[in-house]
Amino acid sequence: MTSISKWAVGSAIVTLLGVISLRNTGAQTQLVSRDFFPAELEFKELQRVNADKSGDGLSSLPDGRESPIFAEAGFLHYARRVYVTDAGSELSIEILTAKDEKAAYSLLTLLRGSRTVPGPPGDEYAAIDGGLILVKGSFWVRIRGSSSADLYRRIALSISNRIGERAHAVPSLILRLPQSGLEPDSLRYFLGPISLESYGTGISGGHSAFGPEVEIAQAHYKQGGADGVLSLIAFPTGEAAESYFEKVSATEGSTVAQAAIRRYAKKVGPIVGVLQGVFDPAAANDMLKSL
Repeated sequence: MTSISKWAVGSAIVTLLGVISLRNTGAQTQLVSRDFFPAELEFKELQRVNADKSGDGLSSLPDGRESPIFAEAGFLHYARRVYVTDAGSELSIEILTAKDEKAAYSLLTLLRGSRTVPGPPGDEYAAIDGGLILVKGSFWVRIRGSSSADLYRRIALSISNRIGERAHAVPSLILRLPQSGLEPDSLRYFLGPISLESYGTGISGGHSAFGPEVEIAQAHYKQGGADGVLSLIAFPTGEAAESYFEKVSATEGSTVAQAAIRRYAKKVGPIVGVLQGVFDPAAANDMLKSL
């Protein structure tokens, strides 16, 4: 009887541990879930789901101008859910799992409608026409509709909380941009020539001069009555940066388009800074030396 009891108790313990393990596995599955949409009936304004689409391939991306931008930045998963609101209008929520934090941050700077501000919701967010965009780690979220700003923010906070804590850091190339004279609303961060051509200001040599592996930080500056655009191009190797720098510096100080606009350049390791605008040599040197 004693041996049987010990066996029964041991079996029961093993069974119990198995149940706990399964429950833990389930919990882990929930933690890595990619469905961060609001829960059913969480918001009374969201009456029902009208459309639901998600996937890991290019076919899952929205049609139009933005698809190449998402593809260039790099993504692992894209999901879009459209709700019918209590006012009879539609509200859409898009959640993109980017390949890394840089990709999510790039999409935030490209598709925002105003300057980014620290979260919550998210690590950073920005208002857009009829909605809000946020990033949380490598997640990019966009909420759009014809509802109130308060509803967008409440939904954004819910999604941000569901995503949980994530690593976040502004790309180092952005931190190299001089702060004096910078116009925050103009800051953009590109991860290739496609996004630069669609949302950026043309740089000497044209977009074809850059391969898909470049990073570009770009912003508009106003300082001392002069204004223009500063672009920081990070190449994959110092040799590639040197080759580009030689081409740009060969025409340094020359005019671009209008007679008053001049071009200046500086190279620091694999990074080339190109300043185009109405700057005299002394002002240009002051701005570029901070790189």
